[in-house]
Amino acid sequence: MLGGLCGGIFIDEKFEAMCKKRLGLRWNNLSQAGIKAMTKGEWEDYIKPSFEGKSDRNEYIVQIPAEAFKEADMTDTSRSPVIKDGRFHFTTSDIQPAFSGSWEGIEKLISGQVKAAKDKGKSITVSLTCHI
Repeated sequence: MLGGLCGGIFIDEKFEAMCKKRLGLRWNNLSQAGIKAMTKGEWEDYIKPSFEGKSDRNEYIVQIPAEAFKEADMTDTSRSPVIKDGRFHFTTSDIQPAFSGSWEGIEKLISGQVKAAKDKGKSITVSLTCHI
């Protein structure tokens, strides 16, 4: 096994699916540019690269384009993640599912590669740099 499909694009897709599910029918009001602005801005530049899965940070805020709301209220605190003034307020537990499958895939991939090398009697030197 040389590689696997468990990188950042899959994390982005899960994040987008989380936003779509939470917005419900409001998602249909979004243009492609609006979706891109929401899933690339704060998410791509700040949240995803710094997320460690620890609960020491209270919330992660992501702006929702105004077009999603049309005539609807821009606040909905009925379920998580809450929406306040046109912004998602994600908690660590809200964000964690976007990463879980990828981390498991990476761990499985590395374990498989280490086992294959050991089975062939090879010595292993590991240097990991993760850019998701």
